[in-house]
Amino acid sequence: MLLYSSNYARQIHASKVLKDFGASAEAMLDSGGSTGIIVDGKPLISTNRPIPHVIAVYAGK
Repeated sequence: MLLYSSNYARQIHASKVLKDFGASAEAMLDSGGSTGIIVDGKPLISTNRPIPHVIAVYAGK
């Protein structure tokens, strides 16, 4: 799974970046005020709105 996040890229640019990394399919998520990304407990994109749905990616050890 590849994840791409940018505050500046448009959908067409994000799609090209993912395909360049070998993605065979892609899904665009809402980038509105309810968007947030947390990695290792640290917010990379913060929001003050509640986020009712999440996509979680875990790496086993």
